[in-house]
Amino acid sequence: MLSAGLKYPGRGKGRAIGQSLDRRLFDAIDQQVTTTAGDASARALQVTDMIGHYKKEQIREAMKRLTFIGAIIAALAVIACTPGTEAPGPLTDADRAAISGEIEAFVEIYNRNDWQGLSAFFTEDAVLLAPNFAPVEGRTAIADWEAANEAGFQIALTPTEIDGFGDIAYVRGTSLLTYRRADGFPQFVEGNYLEIRRRGPDGRWLIARDIFNASKEFPEPAAP
Repeated sequence: MLSAGLKYPGRGKGRAIGQSLDRRLFDAIDQQVTTTAGDASARALQVTDMIGHYKKEQIREAMKRLTFIGAIIAALAVIACTPGTEAPGPLTDADRAAISGEIEAFVEIYNRNDWQGLSAFFTEDAVLLAPNFAPVEGRTAIADWEAANEAGFQIALTPTEIDGFGDIAYVRGTSLLTYRRADGFPQFVEGNYLEIRRRGPDGRWLIARDIFNASKEFPEPAAP
C-alpha cells in the first residue's frame, strides 16, 4: 500500500503516489459533478454511481495481476498429478546463486542507464507492473518505458527471499532508488519489489513479471 504524502519520482516520474487512485478519483468526480446541472440529490446519486463503477474496475485490475501467479500454481499442480511425470523439484543452492548473479548484473546495467541492455534481463513476453501505469508488455516496450521514466536514476536491490520449483522462481526484496531533484540535491526512495523469473533453455533466469512500489521517500518532498 502506498503511503499518503509521498511523490513517486520515477518508475513513474512525476506521478503522485500520495494522491492515491481514490484521491484522484474524487478530484475528478468533484470537477465533473460540480459542473453538472441538477439539484443536490441528483448529483449525490451520480457520485455514488461513479464510485461504484470505479471500485468494480479496481477489483477487476487486481484480479488481472493475479492471473499469472494463478497460472503458475495450476501448471505445477497439473505436472505433479500427471502419471509418469516427475514433479519439479525445489530450487537448489546453485539456482539461487545463479539468480543472485542475474540481480547483480541487472543492477550494474541499470546504473549505466543502458535500457536496451537491461531489456535482455526480461523474457520476450515479460510484463512490468509499475505504480499508476498500465501494464508494460514485452522487451521493447519495457526498454522504452525505462528510458522515458528512469533516465539518470541509480538503484540498489536487496533480495530477501528467493524460492520456487523447477524452472519457475520468485524473488522478493527491497529497493533503494536515487535521483537528482530539480535543485540538484539527491532524493532517495525506498521500496519493495516482487519478480517472477523463468529459466530459459540457456540456463538464464529471466524476469517474466516485475512489480514494485515506493514505501518511503526522503528527504520528505516539499508540500505542493
